[in-house]
Amino acid sequence: MLRDNDKKGKWIPLQVIDPFTFFAFFNRGIKEEDRLKLLMLIKDKLSLKSPLPDDFEGIPKMFPQRTWFLSYQKDREQDAIDTLWDFAKATPWSSRPKLSLLNCSSTHWLFHRTGTTRVKL
Repeated sequence: MLRDNDKKGKWIPLQVIDPFTFFAFFNRGIKEEDRLKLLMLIKDKLSLKSPLPDDFEGIPKMFPQRTWFLSYQKDREQDAIDTLWDFAKATPWSSRPKLSLLNCSSTHWLFHRTGTTRVKL
C-alpha cells in the first residue's frame, strides 16, 4: 500500500497519484517477477482485461528512493497533482500532445518543485 503523510503528520493511504509516480511505482529497481506481481495487483484492482507484458525490455528502471514525483500531502502544493497530469497530457507520446505546455510554467514547476530532472522523465 502506498502511504501519504497528511497535514497533521499522520500516515494515511495515498488517495491521489500522478501518472509519473504511478508508472515509476512498478518500474523501479526491483526484480522482474516483482514488477509483474505489482502489475497483476493493479490489473485485478482495476478489473483490467489486457494481458500483462511478457518482459520489460527497453523500459528504464527508476532509482528506488526517487520514484515519487509528488510531495507528501503536508508539503504538496494545492495544484501539484493537476500540474503533473497536465504535463503528462502535454508530452509528445500523449494522444493529444500540447507541446506549448512543455515550455511554460508547468515545466519550471515540475523540475524545480519536485526535484525531477529531464533525465528522470
